[in-house]
Amino acid sequence: RSGSGARGDATCADACEGKRGRRDCSGRGAREKMPPKVILYTSSVSFGASTRGHTSNMKHILDSKGVKYEEVDLATNRERADEMVKVSGGERKLPQLHVDEKSYGGWDSVQELEDCGELSKILQV
Repeated sequence: RSGSGARGDATCADACEGKRGRRDCSGRGAREKMPPKVILYTSSVSFGASTRGHTSNMKHILDSKGVKYEEVDLATNRERADEMVKVSGGERKLPQLHVDEKSYGGWDSVQELEDCGELSKILQV
């Protein structure tokens, strides 16, 4: 997708490269593999039907894969917005999926990763 790299979003190729980097640099053995830290940034106060739908779709994907994730509702946790923006390279659009302090973008990017089979690898499921 055009411009996705500028926001910090990951493409399928980026996902593979980032995963290799974590595995090679983690220093953890196969028996000590820790699940990734998954954060879904959302807002319970949304005026757009598409934002509500995209949030619901992302939750469904994560839940269907059995992924444990932290949902951060920025409507009630405004102080967490700065960490989201920092990791995402300035992106403020919701929802956003972050895994191990790396932004995988919003619904379009996550759906693309799911379609090409990379999302399960990123989530280690």
